[in-house]
Order: sequence, then structure tokens, then C-alpha cells
Amino acid sequence: EVFLAMAKNDTSITVRVDKDLKENAEQVLSYIGLNMTSAINVFLRKVVDEKAIPFMLNSRKLGITTTFSEDEITKRMNDALREDFKFSREHSLPVALYDENLKKAYVEYPDGRREYV
Repeated sequence: EVFLAMAKNDTSITVRVDKDLKENAEQVLSYIGLNMTSAINVFLRKVVDEKAIPFMLNSRKLGITTTFSEDEITKRMNDALREDFKFSREHSLPVALYDENLKKAYVEYPDGRREYV
């Protein structure tokens, strides 16, 4: 089993996924000796190393070989981020944002307070 120790610089992320997807993924990951946190860390490290999503996004299992273009992936990601931002605002949850002027990420809390990271 892979174990990643918490480093001083570690942070957490919250992701909403379909319950069945999460349970099925946990079963597969457990079978190969990973937990969800380790698998997500592996994925994110590959994204950083390759400066891209480390696999082709397509629908081969359905017999469709169309691959998503970079523009389509960007559009879908932006749509998902907007949906998540809206959900967070509606439920008085903090949101992660980026300050272009300061070139820093920050968390904005429902009371308007900002915590730069």
C-alpha cells in the first residue's frame, strides 16, 4: 500500500462526486493498494509533470473515437468551476480563487474575509 505522509505544506481539497462513482473507485483503488488521497496525489503530480491531463479523454468504450479538443476540455472545466462556485456561494461555503494582481491564490469566506496561500 502506498502511504503519503502529511507534509507541513499539505492542504486539503473538497470534491463532490457521484456516490456510486466514489464507491467503485475506492474498490478499484483498494485492489491496487491505493487510497483515494494517494490516487489523487498521483494524478495531480502527473498533471504537473506533463503539464496536461495525463491521458486521452474520449469515449472509446462506447465505440466513439472522438477525442475532446483542448478548447472543449477548457470549456467543460470552466463550466464545472462556475457550477462549483455557485454551489459554494448558495451554501455559504468558502471558495478558492486567484488574485491576478497579487499572483496568489486565496480562500474567500462567506463573511468576505480572504486568506491568501
